[in-house]
This record gives sequence, C-alpha cells and structure tokens, in this order.
Amino acid sequence: MNAAASPNEKRGPSYESGESFPLNSPVAVFVALCRQGLYPAVLWKSPEQEWLIACGSAHAVRFEASLTGWREAFRETAEKMRSMIGGTPGAGDPSVFFHISFDPADEEGDGSWAGFPCMEFFLPSVLLKRDSAGDSSLLFERTVRGDRERIRSVIETADSEPAPMVEEPLCANLEWNEVPFTLAVEQAVRTLRRRALEKVVLARRAIVTAEREILLRNVLETLLVSYSDCYLYAYAPEAGVRFISASPERLIRSTGGALRTAVLAGTAPTGRNLVEEQEGRLRIQTDQKIWKEHSLVAEMMMLALREIADDVVLEQPEILRLPNVLHLCSPLRGRLLEGRRLADAVALLHPTPAVCGTPRDEARRMIRLLEDFPRGLYTGVAGWFDAAGDGDSVVMIRSALVRGNTAYLFGGAGITEESMIKQEVDETRVKMQAMLSALARG
Repeated sequence: MNAAASPNEKRGPSYESGESFPLNSPVAVFVALCRQGLYPAVLWKSPEQEWLIACGSAHAVRFEASLTGWREAFRETAEKMRSMIGGTPGAGDPSVFFHISFDPADEEGDGSWAGFPCMEFFLPSVLLKRDSAGDSSLLFERTVRGDRERIRSVIETADSEPAPMVEEPLCANLEWNEVPFTLAVEQAVRTLRRRALEKVVLARRAIVTAEREILLRNVLETLLVSYSDCYLYAYAPEAGVRFISASPERLIRSTGGALRTAVLAGTAPTGRNLVEEQEGRLRIQTDQKIWKEHSLVAEMMMLALREIADDVVLEQPEILRLPNVLHLCSPLRGRLLEGRRLADAVALLHPTPAVCGTPRDEARRMIRLLEDFPRGLYTGVAGWFDAAGDGDSVVMIRSALVRGNTAYLFGGAGITEESMIKQEVDETRVKMQAMLSALARG
C-alpha cells in the first residue's frame, strides 16, 4: 500500500464552509483544472444530474496491484477516511472519492494501466458541487491558500469558454481483432454446458490510435448529450492519462440509509429504425437466455443486500432504452441496518454477476484464464461518500482508457450455455460503438 498520508492519523484534512459559486459548464471546468496539474482529478455526474468535480489530494490512500483481502481493506479504509471528514453531514461538506478495479487481486498486465492503483481513496483539495436543482458550491481544504484566487479565476474563465472547434472527425486507426474474444466465448460455452458454472461475463478490447491528441472535453460533452440519463465519469491520475465512462449501471446509492440500485442484465440493440427497435424489445421480452442472465444477477444482488439491509424489494422489470442498446432493468431497493454504510454494500456487491458471472469466484478464475488483456478500471467501481457514510457508486462499463493519442475501448457480454457466438460478438461491438462515436468527435 502506498499512501500520501497514513490512514491511521487521528487528524485529517479540514475544509472551510462551501461558498456559493456558479458552475455552468462542469466538463470545461474539469478539463481546465486538469491543465493546472491538480491531480488526481475526478468528474462525476449522476443520472439525477448531480455534479461533482474533485481535484488535488489533501489526503490519499492508494493500494497497488495484486491486493488480496481487498474487501476488508476497502471497508476499513473507507471507515477511517469517513471519520476524517467530521462535522455535520450536508450539502456543503466534503466527500471521499474512491475507485476499485475489476479484480484487485489480479491486476498484472501489459502496462496499459500504469499509474492506476487497483484501489484508491482520496480527499480532494478542491471540490465543486452542483445539485440537481442547479445550486452549486466551491470548497477548499484549509491548507489551499495562495492558489485560491488563481483557481477561482481558472474556474470562472473555463465556465464561459466554448468547446474547441473540430473541423473534421478524428482520423484514427482502429484495431478491432475479434478472434481472441470468439475463441474465449467458444471455450466458455463448452465449460458452461458441463455445468461448471452458470454464467461468465467475457470482455474484449479495441485500440484506437489517432493522428493527434484526443480532445477530452469534446469526448465528454458528446457523451453528456448522447447519454444524458447515464453516469458520466472521468478520472485522471496524472497528466495525459484519462479513464472515462458513460455508464447506465449504478452499483448502489445510499441516502439516509435508503438503498437504491437496479439489476441491469440482458441486452438487445436498438437498431437503425423503429421496426428494428421493436424487434429488440420483443427479443428482450421473449429470449430465455436474457431472462436467465437477468435472474442470476437479481438473485445474487438480493442475497448480498439482505446481509446488511432490511426491506429488500425487487421491483417489476422494465426496458431501459439507450441510444445504441436496450437493457432489461429491475429497480432494487432496501434500507441499511443500523451501523451499516454504503461501503459495506460496495464491498459485498462488487463485482456483480452483471460484469463477472456466477458463481463469482469460479467466473473470475475463468475470466483470468480466457481474457487476453487486463480490465483495470473497466467493470470496476467508482464512487463517493460523505461523513454520514451515504453516497453513490457506479459500475464502470461503456468506457475507455485514453493515453495521449491512443484509446483503449472495452465491451463485454454475459455468456451462458445458450449463448450464440455471433450474437455475443455483435453485442460487444454495439456496446463499444457508444465510446467509439464519442472519440470520433475528439
């Protein structure tokens, strides 16, 4: 474990009361603060249209690769970080930000995720918030003194700057090798038919190499317009490196102990017109493979939440429509037991069968065997929590890792014994198209 300061310190960072501060263009402000070298940096937008921008580190705890026993380490560190905030929880108080890779115990790889810890917590030096009503505030950690006016000036200038003009779409080379994924799906289906496990989620990666640096602001604003009802998340550990996600998948949200999430599993394309969309809807309603996949995820999430919550209720399924895909979605809610917090739910749920499989341990071992690249933060979890232990978290699908003029795109599909290889390949291609289209605007 590497830490900017020991998590055992009794006294941590302290924050001055939040000042009202306009925030009209959060994406532009985030990019501008990154240019000032305020790392790590996080941009967060929830489906409820709540925005957070966290930059600089007043206190951080980083865990490097191959972290065994990560669940206990996550819960313990979350509680220590929460206790550092102190004060009365509320809209003006600071938040602890965190992320967890898909598989913290096995994150050796090809170097593409260099600079990304497998798990990290940090309290920002600068925090901007905008709630769903549009009210915004700016918080500084007390030690940030001499730079405050400069940071305010940067924010004010960026908040009114138009996005850079792009006369032509990004010209890039796309490596779209489907052979390894096809072979992995074939092997997985053979194993599943022997009843070794019920479901495994396999992923693939494409690599985009552009002729110039990819413009982060343009990519994020394209995703914001196209996927306005999804999370928008960006994480920059250092200059020139960004992880971005436009995910529809909440892991868990806690508000006053009330838990909200959704089972999101089962996918069909929206198609090119209304007729094809209706075909996709009919497929979701009638496809046994989709309903089996959905029920496996629902069962695991309900069992996990019942360990820490009462009144766990799975609501009627509905179809969630995104510009490129349709998902089978069942809202799930509950209420935390006394003494439990968001971090307890995160540690229990991650990774869900929607991104891993079931049984979880067997599925994870198969993923390690069959996938030919490290997932890193793809299908990992990012989130935040406050002094009360309430907060929100997202499963980072529909994502890309950007390094200068190179982007790594990811897409996955749930494999069961009924899976048809061409359908699974097509599903991953459609899912990756969302980020590919946004990158073309960068």
